[in-house]
Amino acid sequence: MDKQSNSKSILFGLVAGIIILPLVLMLNVIGRPELDYPVLASSVAIAFAVRAYWKLRSRLWFWVTVFAIVCVHVPLILLIPWKAGWIPAPITILASIADLAMLLGIIGFVSKLMSATE
Repeated sequence: MDKQSNSKSILFGLVAGIIILPLVLMLNVIGRPELDYPVLASSVAIAFAVRAYWKLRSRLWFWVTVFAIVCVHVPLILLIPWKAGWIPAPITILASIADLAMLLGIIGFVSKLMSATE
């Protein structure tokens, strides 16, 4: 990996972290600390999906798709009864990988649909 690409990846990670941190802190303030890990895992999966398709950032449909994905994640996180306590790391990792795979599939599908209409 060249130096410029590596610095862009680090910058992207810092920006994503700065965006995610207030969400996690807000959950503690409103008394929902059991949602920390689900929000963190979902946010990281969304950030990785955005980074994977970063070349499409100039397209409006890309950001509309990302916004729709976020809007679907919010009720899912709020409605699923998360246990307050320890969840084994392999389960969290598998759920995050499955989430990332679905996000990549959704964005890829929308990308194909939009390129077919152009």
